[in-house]
This record gives sequence, C-alpha cells and structure tokens, in this order.
Amino acid sequence: MSIGYDEQNPDGNCRTKIGALSLFMGDAEDKENLMKHGITHILSVHNNAKPLLEVSIANPL
Repeated sequence: MSIGYDEQNPDGNCRTKIGALSLFMGDAEDKENLMKHGITHILSVHNNAKPLLEVSIANPL
C-alpha cells in the first residue's frame, strides 16, 4: 500500500492518499469547504470530544 500526500491546496487544506482511500485534513467548521470537497463525515480523535457540527440526513450541509 502506498502512502503519500498531495500538495497543500491554496485554501490551506491538504488531502492525504492511503492506497485507494483519501483523507482530507482541514477546518471541520468550514461548511463551504466541506461541501466543495464532498466531505460527509468528520472524525475527531482527542479526549473529551464534543460534536462541532450536527447535520440531519433530511437537511444536509
């Protein structure tokens, strides 16, 4: 499996490629950028995590 990354985008975000998968690293509160990149799920890994965005399926970003 190859691991690499694309250059940092002009908007300050980057996308990490792991095999066929892609990991977007950017601001979880930037709704416009999330929609632009087709982001549907956000994973936060830290102690005492609290949801930043709650979106219902009937009312997407």
